[in-house]
Amino acid sequence: MDAKTYKLNCTKLVNTYGDEIDRALRIDVERSENRAIEMRQVHKQYYDTWSVPLCGLVQSAAHTASEAGDLRAARQWLKDAREDDADSEKAIWFVVVHAEAVRAALLRQQASDRAALDQAREELRDASGPAREYLLDCAEFFRHQIEALGDAAQWIKSLHETEVVHPNAQG
Repeated sequence: MDAKTYKLNCTKLVNTYGDEIDRALRIDVERSENRAIEMRQVHKQYYDTWSVPLCGLVQSAAHTASEAGDLRAARQWLKDAREDDADSEKAIWFVVVHAEAVRAALLRQQASDRAALDQAREELRDASGPAREYLLDCAEFFRHQIEALGDAAQWIKSLHETEVVHPNAQG
């Protein structure tokens, strides 16, 4: 793919799926931060009881907190790339630097939304009146999110794996 087309695709990805990507990243950051906090609390309780550190748990908590930081950084890059006066290079950097972490977050959120859709459909069987209308709206929201997240995940993967040919490159 030539550099101009790559730039257009990165910008289009950010503009088309920015809301869905941001939602997935926000949820994944919160999940990772909460998991790191829980691991630290478990470690503290264990250490207070037995006076022995659980090095593996400490390392896992640090790794999970680091993942949350990486996703927070990706979210900031996305925000910068979505600004009205943003240079299209920011969208490229968002894809190049954060594609793998973002794609993983999108797939995790897609799975979570699929479970929520299944639950809404299950509850719809017995619902009536306003509850039914609410569940129909929820099901439609999750259905849309599942499709959008899947499309965004596939697109970012394709862009990340694409070999870009610059116009001034020698053949």
